[in-house]
Amino acid sequence: MEKLVWFGFLAPLIWLTGCGGTYHSIEVSYPPVSQEYSKLALEINSPKGIDQKELENFRELIILQLGERGFVIVPDAERQLLVKVVKFNKESEALKAARKRKTLIEGGPWTQYTSNALVVRLFLKEQEKTTEFGEFQEYKENTKEWEDMKRLVARRITDAVYFAVR
Repeated sequence: MEKLVWFGFLAPLIWLTGCGGTYHSIEVSYPPVSQEYSKLALEINSPKGIDQKELENFRELIILQLGERGFVIVPDAERQLLVKVVKFNKESEALKAARKRKTLIEGGPWTQYTSNALVVRLFLKEQEKTTEFGEFQEYKENTKEWEDMKRLVARRITDAVYFAVR
């Protein structure tokens, strides 16, 4: 019985210690990409009906992340980065509020579902050769905070390109 009491006391403390602040943004400096590989053309294909303002913001995030890694976006570059957006769904504020209210009524923070979704496929075209990044064939990002999700996917895309051309 005494062990059960100690477990009941220590379990929440261990949980709070292990889960508290699990995500930290780490500043990473990337060695520059050689001049030969630094120029890229960026093309983003998306299905009809996607919010163009959000899509343009996503494009700007990708360009910003590529710039941090030493790439320059040039429309007529030999190497072209093609981002094919398969799913781009931002959860509405009304649905988010309703889900939060339902979680509060039913109790418990374990209702983690969100309809935010961002699924992309990534290709790198060089002259007549097209390379698809296999890691993006099964990659689906689903995070509650929409802006964090866009940044996360943009970083993942630019990291994949950076390490592929180095």
